[in-house]
Amino acid sequence: MTKKLYIVTLKYKSWRKKMYFEGDDDDDTQKKFDEACDSLEKVGDGCQDYLDFLDKSKKHYKSYGFQRVAK
Repeated sequence: MTKKLYIVTLKYKSWRKKMYFEGDDDDDTQKKFDEACDSLEKVGDGCQDYLDFLDKSKKHYKSYGFQRVAK
């Protein structure tokens, strides 16, 4: 199956970071990515700082089947 790069900009208070994730290039995976993005705000609830948010965000996207790509 063909892979696709999925891009999201993480935002925590005034901190921002663009993150790249890899997943399959199909409609079901796109829906999963959209769901992961829509539920990301809940990940930020209770985070102590942006590093905590960054770590939990990586785990969040991984739980949806996406692998982080370093850029």
